[in-house]
Amino acid sequence: MISSIDCQIVTIDNKPVHGYNGIKISPTQSVNLIEAPDVVIVSSSVKVVIDCNGDDFVVEKKTQVKQWLQHCHNKGSVFASSCTGSFVLADCGFLEGKTATTHWRSADMFRRNFPFIRH
Repeated sequence: MISSIDCQIVTIDNKPVHGYNGIKISPTQSVNLIEAPDVVIVSSSVKVVIDCNGDDFVVEKKTQVKQWLQHCHNKGSVFASSCTGSFVLADCGFLEGKTATTHWRSADMFRRNFPFIRH
């Protein structure tokens, strides 16, 4: 039985981010490269949803994000995503051979970029 859940908001550079609706979301914890959370939920990327007509997608600080997620994976973290967060997990290779979903507006771009993932 889980007695409590310690939910934290983490950004790769420990700076606030702005949601699609303009709301500022501040991190509650710094990225920790020693420990890893039990569960990581990767949120959506507005740039992917808005600009989904190209052949590539932009994730700010992509290299650092991938390194941290790989660290968490190596430590046994479980991953989930919402909306277009699936692009980040797929780009890290965590969804290969699995079934994944994404925002309906980005589905075609997702298929083009990650044909090895069941949709």
